[in-house]
Amino acid sequence: MAHDYRSARSGGDRTHYVGSFSDITRRIEDETEIRNLAFYDPLTGLANRRLLTDRLSHAFAKSSRSRSHGAVLFMDLDRFQEVNDTLGHAQGDRLLELVADRLTVSVRDEDTVARFGGDEFVVLLEELDCDRSTAVDKAMVIAEKRRVALNVPYKLQVTHARDWHCTPNIGVTLFLDRDEEVESVLARADQGLYAAKQGGRNTIRCR
Repeated sequence: MAHDYRSARSGGDRTHYVGSFSDITRRIEDETEIRNLAFYDPLTGLANRRLLTDRLSHAFAKSSRSRSHGAVLFMDLDRFQEVNDTLGHAQGDRLLELVADRLTVSVRDEDTVARFGGDEFVVLLEELDCDRSTAVDKAMVIAEKRRVALNVPYKLQVTHARDWHCTPNIGVTLFLDRDEEVESVLARADQGLYAAKQGGRNTIRCR
């Protein structure tokens, strides 16, 4: 609560005070809500595309200074549309929430998990290794752990429904220099995702 006190004088003597009050708590809450809507996905609470783009730009600069490779994991879900079509959009939303929970397990502080849109998710990995081959190996290990985690059947909130099995496709690409373009890096990862689908689905491809 902000307070603004002013005194009034009559003939040199203070006769009374006039106070005005404004509640800044509500304003802070409103500003926080606006920021969350701007940078975070309202369904999963993950970073949204806008925040991911910003963090990617910073990651490029950091990678250029340290000469340590970073990586982007781009993934989507097989059979996701079937959930919406057969169980309803509420259960589709529930599945996305569960996927988000699994993707954020054991994430390092410097990494970012984002919902890119629909059933597409991106994991930004920073500071993997200065050696490219080692960085690729580390990125692929992390991608495989995420693939395995997303393969575990999901318990959706539907009476008498069986567990839902929904596998991922994952594309991986590395970056190093500050001159990288966000869209080009995401495009390479998306190409890996497409190759994973073409390769039989539920797999990982690096580009």
